[in-house]
Amino acid sequence: MRTTQIRASASSITYSRRRRALTQVLVSDAKWPWVLADLIIGIALFYAFTLFGKYSSDTLIRFHNLIAALAFGFSFALFGLGNGLFDRETRISKLESLRLCIFSWVLAMCAGLALLQFIFFIKVGRISLLYGSLGALIGIYSLHLLLTHLIRKYPSRFIILGEMTAESHELSQQLRARNPHQPYEYVESVGDEVSRRLASDDPEELVHFLDERRISSLVFSQHAKNSAELTKLTIHSMQSGIRVVDERRFYAEIFRRYPTDNFDSHALMAESFNLEKPIINFVKRLLDIILVSLALIPLLPLMIFIALAVRLSSKGPIIYVQERQGRHFTTFKMFKFRTMRLRLENTDDSLVTHKRDPRVTWIGRIIRPLHFDELPQLINILIGDMSLVGPRPAMITFVQKMRDEIPVFEVRQLMRPGLTGLAQISQGYSLDTDDEIKQKLGYDLYYIKKYGVMLDLWIMLRTAFTLAKSAW
Repeated sequence: MRTTQIRASASSITYSRRRRALTQVLVSDAKWPWVLADLIIGIALFYAFTLFGKYSSDTLIRFHNLIAALAFGFSFALFGLGNGLFDRETRISKLESLRLCIFSWVLAMCAGLALLQFIFFIKVGRISLLYGSLGALIGIYSLHLLLTHLIRKYPSRFIILGEMTAESHELSQQLRARNPHQPYEYVESVGDEVSRRLASDDPEELVHFLDERRISSLVFSQHAKNSAELTKLTIHSMQSGIRVVDERRFYAEIFRRYPTDNFDSHALMAESFNLEKPIINFVKRLLDIILVSLALIPLLPLMIFIALAVRLSSKGPIIYVQERQGRHFTTFKMFKFRTMRLRLENTDDSLVTHKRDPRVTWIGRIIRPLHFDELPQLINILIGDMSLVGPRPAMITFVQKMRDEIPVFEVRQLMRPGLTGLAQISQGYSLDTDDEIKQKLGYDLYYIKKYGVMLDLWIMLRTAFTLAKSAW
């Protein structure tokens, strides 16, 4: 009898661990597994459905269809990654997934046809293209429907232990109710019950209690009091597959930014901000040089046209030079196309432009929303003052002000400032309120913690799509 109970308990623990592991995969911010899955499904189904074509028995036709499937698959994955199809927030919405799947499908069809016609010089039958692309679209969207179903069935349920802080309060407020468009669920009643029973109940009974209520994560508040009972609960929870995590790290995983209100030296040490990544830093710098050199070739005519327009728009220099804070607290001269009248532009660096600002020239009203005025910063990247991706370079006066208000702001100066960054694709370029400034700093801290080649490529891709949408 005892052996049967042990086996049943072990089987239950194994099932719970697998369910929680599935939940963690589904709600993870990692995009590459889903990109790879869509890529494989898109290529395989596109090619399979072309076999229904009239001349599909011909070996050469099959080879051409395979090239078409590869062109479509890679194009769809690229456009889907750029427009947010694989984002965690999109996975749980059927309509948003459908909209982005169709949008990526249209773009992939156009890009695929261009590749076949002008790069590979291959002609594929219209019926084969229609069958293949529709079959791939149906298969890919079916996968996203399955993801939506699984995330709604197995949301990541968590509780917070310890006295509430500003961070845990924000977590509880945004994730308290079961939102069908949110993969996380804060279960306050379970957390209160665990806190009440912590000192009297056996840890194994508490873990069983958590398991019955499908709790995936224990989130410890910064004010959680250490005790022997809490340590035992932590160990037994980890043993059963329940994730135990600090609220600051959990907050960063969900919102893709760190909370900055209580971010001090202890937080810096706890999160281990390590910029000593020689290989990643070398590849990042090499990527900057290669991509900027390649981009300058097609962008040079556009830059010449903008320079001429700036010259004709008003009196003054074509390039506006401004000192900004760079890496290691050094200053550098940042270049921009001048978009404002000279007599007003140099009055005060702290002036912020707004819509219908009379100081902005006619060419400025065209290129500022598209951020074409920042194209000269490609030269800053080539000479090493900036990078393609990183925290945006701040004005000297602004840095001095923020240094006194938020000491952790200086962490931004540990790496090269960027032409774009995680804060810009997440929140835009405005700095209107103190809360927005703190949120952008949180995004910058998250990027500094997580930066790497793949993250940089994703940010650049999202930036390109964001600019394309604003232009449209």
